[in-house]
Amino acid sequence: MKNQGEKLLKEKSQKNEKMEPLSNFPEAPTKVFSVYAPDLPRKPWETFLYRITYNGHFWPEKLLKKETVPVAYDWYYSPHRYFFRRRLLAVNPHLKMGAYREMDKKRFFELFSRERKLFSRYNKIHVRLEKEYRNHRKEFTSESFWRKYLEIDK
Repeated sequence: MKNQGEKLLKEKSQKNEKMEPLSNFPEAPTKVFSVYAPDLPRKPWETFLYRITYNGHFWPEKLLKKETVPVAYDWYYSPHRYFFRRRLLAVNPHLKMGAYREMDKKRFFELFSRERKLFSRYNKIHVRLEKEYRNHRKEFTSESFWRKYLEIDK
């Protein structure tokens, strides 16, 4: 068995968004680290709408904001900037690269439906699953299991 770690990383990274130089985007900020500036707090009604519409996925398309705003490409949380936007410009200030992120309602509903089905299924079988996991915990947490699962040689 050959080490498959690098192959797996390359395969999975193909799904990542393709970043381009910020010079290709008219919405790019002149001060790239401004995407990490403290965000304005959402108003209570904005928070309410954000939650019940899943940030506009259950909202008419024509009521979403058309303006594209730059946001941090990573996990930096700026809810006021995200609020009801059709499109965001994800900015990596370290590499001066960016990519558009567009709202895809069709994909959202596919994932939303899948999540509901999985949670429903999990609620029915979670007691049995937890018992099985407890019984096989030693095996699942062993190095040999993960080496075999990830196809890694010593």
